Amino acid sequence: PFLLPFYLTGVLGFEAYRMGLALLPIPLAIAVVGPLAGRLSDRIGAGLPCAAGLSLSALAVAALTTLDAATTDFDLVWKLALFGAGMALFQSPNNSSVMGSVDRGLLGLASGFLSTMRSLGIAVGVVAGATLLSAFYALETGGVPLPPGNVTPEALPFVEAQRATLWIIAAVTAAGVATSLVRRGKAPRGDGRPK
Repeated sequence: PFLLPFYLTGVLGFEAYRMGLALLPIPLAIAVVGPLAGRLSDRIGAGLPCAAGLSLSALAVAALTTLDAATTDFDLVWKLALFGAGMALFQSPNNSSVMGSVDRGLLGLASGFLSTMRSLGIAVGVVAGATLLSAFYALETGGVPLPPGNVTPEALPFVEAQRATLWIIAAVTAAGVATSLVRRGKAPRGDGRPK
């Protein structure tokens, strides 16, 4: 989704306020699905909800590969909502699983580690995605680099570069499904005493 602002402004010509509205389905879907996913993981464990969330996210990213210069608002909204639902279905159970697997005396450390890993994952993901997008754009344009943010890129090469990048992101996301399926359910918390 971090690629989408470039697409929305550079290809579809959205102004800032309209771009914000276009991205709104992601947090709305997270707000709706997150609590439900948390309750579900409390009942059946985190493995299946996390795997389902990653599957849904991968499917949504794959659906985003069809975006082009003629994409409608509705087409954009349902794909982003699907992505947000997948994120929520993964994040709530995953957080619960991590926090439920440590002793009470280590909850602060686990929370800090979880936040650090999330921030690191986002940073690495943004850098990797931007690098891929730039490389694919250069391939599409015969070596012309992706222009800076205040310059509109060529629409067709950008769409093709975005499509290739999103396919890789979808594949990496799908690879996480197997990891989620083999995880154990929520482990019982200890009493916080050192072992």
